[in-house]
Amino acid sequence: MIIGEATPVPSVVDVHGLRCFFTSYQPSLSLIFFVYTTTLVLILLRLKHEMSATVHYPTRFSDALVDHCKSGHVPPEVFCDVAKQVPTLPRYVRMHPSVVSSFQAAKSDVSHLVAEMIEWLSRELDVPSTAIHYVEWSLSYWCFAVPRSTSLSDKAAYKRGDIVPMDVASVAAVMALSPCEGDVVLDVCCAPAMKLCTIADRVGQSGLVVGVDLSTDRLFTARSLVARHGASSTTGSSSVLFSGDGCTFDMKKGLETFDPLSERVKVKSNGLTANEERRLGKKRSRKGSSVGTPGTETCSPVYAPLTGRETLKQRCASLPLFDHVLVDAECTHDGSIAHLDLGEAGTAGHAGIGNTHRTLHINVNNDNTDNPVKAIPDLQLQLLLNGYAQLKNGGTLVYATCSFSFLQNEKVLVRFLQTEHGTSHPEVIPAFASCSGEGQHHLVSLQSRLNACHDHYSIVSNGLREMGRTDLLEDMKKGLLGSRFYPCVFQTSFQYIVKIRKVPVE
Repeated sequence: MIIGEATPVPSVVDVHGLRCFFTSYQPSLSLIFFVYTTTLVLILLRLKHEMSATVHYPTRFSDALVDHCKSGHVPPEVFCDVAKQVPTLPRYVRMHPSVVSSFQAAKSDVSHLVAEMIEWLSRELDVPSTAIHYVEWSLSYWCFAVPRSTSLSDKAAYKRGDIVPMDVASVAAVMALSPCEGDVVLDVCCAPAMKLCTIADRVGQSGLVVGVDLSTDRLFTARSLVARHGASSTTGSSSVLFSGDGCTFDMKKGLETFDPLSERVKVKSNGLTANEERRLGKKRSRKGSSVGTPGTETCSPVYAPLTGRETLKQRCASLPLFDHVLVDAECTHDGSIAHLDLGEAGTAGHAGIGNTHRTLHINVNNDNTDNPVKAIPDLQLQLLLNGYAQLKNGGTLVYATCSFSFLQNEKVLVRFLQTEHGTSHPEVIPAFASCSGEGQHHLVSLQSRLNACHDHYSIVSNGLREMGRTDLLEDMKKGLLGSRFYPCVFQTSFQYIVKIRKVPVE
């Protein structure tokens, strides 16, 4: 029988005739079923397309921020998905090393150690232990997810500094950097110093982390956090903070800002002499604002304990100084859930400045240019170039932002790689698969997940096509254009991370 040929309908419908009718008509019914299902699929795809076409950017986004998102190939669906995700996202805490040590003294098995920590957190935070989860890939950084509604600021464990509220995606930037005991690390755009404190925990008393930031006000907050974080360990003494421009900062200029010390020169609890403190105050009042202008800022110490000064003097005999550099670049923060108001209760912000205000005033402007969309990526490129210049041969640099924008992430990286670097060349390596040590299989698995979702929403592929660099699409799939922590995949705030090794030219 030919498919589609008409089949006579029996005049009398009995059981035998009905069975024969359907048996003889079976090929035509198959064709009808195929056409029906195909049409249904096409209708559903059309509906999905029409629904996506009606998705808009959040109403609280300024016109400048919307223009920025469009230029950076960030579609409105990104924020729609984040808004849906926010109510179920956990918040994260990192255990202070001094607390971890007390547990490790009693337990050696990791599973038992995690169980004991969860029970301790349950008691301290008044949260059921079943609602607390260890982030396996955080390994020895000991990060735990707790319910989003958990209040931390009123808990004794927080006030003692035993736990550090910090999104695990931010911790991941430090993990990619892989600082070790005794290393000297530079943190560019360091305020408010959450990542800096995490680095300081890793380098220990024998190492040093130097932080630099343009905002004096934010640095004052940072030095309070650094001092508080180090109160129960030696961490505070392994950190030095400078007010200055990350685009031009170098350690030699930083050392020149220190006053000579003698037995007759008194220093304050923050490590500064009275004269250094006075100069810092004048600098702050002279600017008339808390943030200086990039390219014009002089350098001033903000926090400099005696041990930090001594370590700098000893290590600065050979420059470049730094084993690792973190460029936690100034960005628009459009991927930071803490900064956004997406119209959901979960993004309402804390006491003080609310997220509606933050969203309306996200920094897409820069004094150096009338074009705000181009200004920030140019600033980020200069921060990255100077951070790389401070790095030792063989050292590693991590560039990180909390913006979804292709302009601020992969495009900055491509522009950086196209720049001449003299006696070295930068080599991009997968941020986590390149890490070694215990638990490496967790990091390899994490890198695989990051590679699989890197082009969510086609942000990166669309950006590469616009640049005419489709040759880099394969590198993107291998983690060689960086890694993106999407909230809908990793249950974190957004973070872009790329790792670069400085290789000497032979």
